[in-house]
Amino acid sequence: MSLVRPTLEYASPSWNPHADCNVNRLEQVQKNAARFVCNNFKTCANTSKLVKSLGWKILEQRRLLNQSVLFF
Repeated sequence: MSLVRPTLEYASPSWNPHADCNVNRLEQVQKNAARFVCNNFKTCANTSKLVKSLGWKILEQRRLLNQSVLFF
């Protein structure tokens, strides 16, 4: 959380990706981190459920919130 997330969110309101492939790439970083934190490296594991069980918001929601705060 303290090492990877700030790097992913640095200046995110200005570079917020609009292409789905780029959004999916960023989300995959968080899903891989959830696998690591939960120590669940099975290929059949649902990574969205892992992220939800950890209480993490998806990065797209955080970028949109940061963008609205910046422009407010």
